[in-house]
Amino acid sequence: MEEKIITEIHIEGEPVLAFSYLTIKQAFNAHHWFELHVNHDTFEKLGSATAETSKGLISKFISITLTASLTGRTTVFSGIICEIGLSQSNGLHGDLVIRGYSPTILLDNGIDLKSFKDKTLRDIVTKATSKVVSNDLRIEAKPVYSRRIPYMTQYKESTFSFLNRLSSEYGEWFYYDGLNTNFGKPDSLPVIDLVYGREISSMNWSMKMGPVNFSQYSYNSANNNLLQADAPSSVDGLDADSQFALNKAQDLFSGSVNVPLKPRVKDKSELDDMLKVRKEAAAASLVALLGKSSSPGVNIGVIASIKISKKGVLDFITEDYGQYLLTSVTHEVDGNNRYRNTFEAIPAASNVVPVKEVRYPVAESQIATVKTNNDPQGMGRVQVQFLWQQATGEQTEWIRILTADAGEGDGKTKNRGFFVHPEVGDQVIVGFRYNDPNRPFVMGSIHHGQSKDSHHIQENNVKAFTTRTGSQLIFNDNKHQIKISTSKGNIIKIHEKTGSISITSASSIDINSPVIRIKGSTSIDIQSPKITMGTIGGKTPTNTIDIKGKAIKIEGEDTLNEKSKIMTSEGTDSHSISSSKLVSVSGGATTDIKATLVKINS
Repeated sequence: MEEKIITEIHIEGEPVLAFSYLTIKQAFNAHHWFELHVNHDTFEKLGSATAETSKGLISKFISITLTASLTGRTTVFSGIICEIGLSQSNGLHGDLVIRGYSPTILLDNGIDLKSFKDKTLRDIVTKATSKVVSNDLRIEAKPVYSRRIPYMTQYKESTFSFLNRLSSEYGEWFYYDGLNTNFGKPDSLPVIDLVYGREISSMNWSMKMGPVNFSQYSYNSANNNLLQADAPSSVDGLDADSQFALNKAQDLFSGSVNVPLKPRVKDKSELDDMLKVRKEAAAASLVALLGKSSSPGVNIGVIASIKISKKGVLDFITEDYGQYLLTSVTHEVDGNNRYRNTFEAIPAASNVVPVKEVRYPVAESQIATVKTNNDPQGMGRVQVQFLWQQATGEQTEWIRILTADAGEGDGKTKNRGFFVHPEVGDQVIVGFRYNDPNRPFVMGSIHHGQSKDSHHIQENNVKAFTTRTGSQLIFNDNKHQIKISTSKGNIIKIHEKTGSISITSASSIDINSPVIRIKGSTSIDIQSPKITMGTIGGKTPTNTIDIKGKAIKIEGEDTLNEKSKIMTSEGTDSHSISSSKLVSVSGGATTDIKATLVKINS
C-alpha cells in the first residue's frame, strides 16, 4: 500500500525540487543511511556527462521531511552527503546518485584510544563526544545507569563503536531520531496509531526460543571477593506474549552457563543489576513484529499502537493488537511522491533494546610508565601512564603488579612473597585480564636507552639486584662470589673459592643477641687499638662473664690492670707470680699471707 506524501529536500538551504527515488534507512545502534536519485541535469550543465559541479555536494548537509498529505504525520531526517555517483546506461546521461549518513557518522572518525577514570556513564559519553563537530549531532545523554565507573577505556575503536559497546554492556538505548542522538531512554516516547488494513498492508509476527538462563561472576581484588549471581527468573513489565516466550525458553534451555561479566562491578547489588539488564535484553528478543505501512509517522523510537480492522455484521470493527517499539524502519519514495516503508519492532514494554552487532576490543600487552606508587590502601599497587595517555595526561587507576610470589603469611605476617616495587618513572609492560583494556596489571619492568643495565657482561656471569639508592646484591659466577653492598661502602662478601666471608663497614658493626657464640676450629683473632668487653650500653653488667680454655694467655705490652671489689686468683696445683725485676704486694689496711709453709726470700 502506498500513500501520496509531500517530500521536501534541502541541501544546505537550497531546495531539490525533483528526484526519481529516495530511501532512508533507520535503526537503533546504527548510522541512518539515505540514497537520493536526481536527474543529472539538476546539478550539471545540460548535456554534460561528468560530475564536475556535483562533486561539490560532498560533505554538505541535507535535510529531508516526509509529510503525509491527509494526516500530517512526518519523518524528519538530517544527514551529511558522503558519496556521489553517476548512474548511466543506454547512452543517456542518467541519474546522479547522492548517498550519505546521519550526523552520527561524525562519531565514526577513526579508531582512537581514550581513558576515563572515576566517571559516570553520562560523563563518559559527554567527554567522548566533546571534540566531535556538533552541527546536527545534538547528543542527549540520559543513561539509566548512574553509578561511577572506576576505569573505562575506549580502545582502538571509533567513538560510535565505543558508545555502541557501552549501550550493549549497560543496557542503554542508543539511536538517532532524526534530530537528536539519544544515549539512554528518553523520558517520554511518541505514540502512533496504526491499523492493519489501513496504514499497515502486511505484518509478520514471530515468537522464538533462545537461551535465557545464565550466571555471571566478577572478582573484586580490593576485597579479595568473588561476586557470583544468577540471572533473575522473571522480568518486570512483560506483555503476555513475551512472558509466555520467556517461560518456555527457561524451561527449554534449562541449563545455565557461567561466564565473567564484561563491565566491572564493586558489589553483589551492582552485579545483580547488570544481570537484570542482560535478562531484559534476552527477553526483548523473543518476540518480534515485521510490517509494511504507508504512514510517514513510522520512525524508530516511536511506540506503534497497532489495531486490526475486521469486518463486523454491520460495519468494520477494530481489535487491539498490542503496542510495539519501532527499532528499524526503511522509508522509500518514488519520483511521484508515492511512499511506503518497512519496519521492525519489539514489544513496547521492553526496557532494553537488544544490540545485534557489538565489537569488543582485545587488548595486547603494551608499554607504560609508573606515575604513582604510594598505594593509599597499602596493596602494593601503582598507577601507570600508557604511551597514548601522555598527550592528555591521563593515567590508569591503581593496578596490581605481577610478582614471582605473593600471598598471606602465617600469624601476624600479612604480606608474603617477593615484594619489589617499581619506582616512579620506571618503564613497565602492562597486560590485561581477559584481554580486557579495562583490567590492566603490571607484568614487569624493562630497561630502555636511559636506564641501561649497569652490569654489562658478555658471558652472563653476573646476576644482580640494585635499588634506587645504589644498594646491591650481586652474584658473580666467574668469581664464585656473593656481594652485598651499599653506596656508602658497607660490604659483605662471600667467597666460594677461598671459603671466606668478609664484612666491611664504613662506621661500625653491631651484633646483638641474647646468646652469641664465636667458634674457630683453628684460631680466633681479634685486633684493634682498643678492645672493650663487659659493658652493655656503657653500664656495668649485673651478670657473670666466663672465660674458659685449656690455656689462656693475657699479655699487655706495657701494662695489665685487673680490678674488682673482690678478686680471687687460684691454681688447683700451683699458682706462680713472678717478675724479672720487681713484685710488689700491698694492702691498704692489712696484708694477710697464709699457708702450711710460707717461704720468703729462700
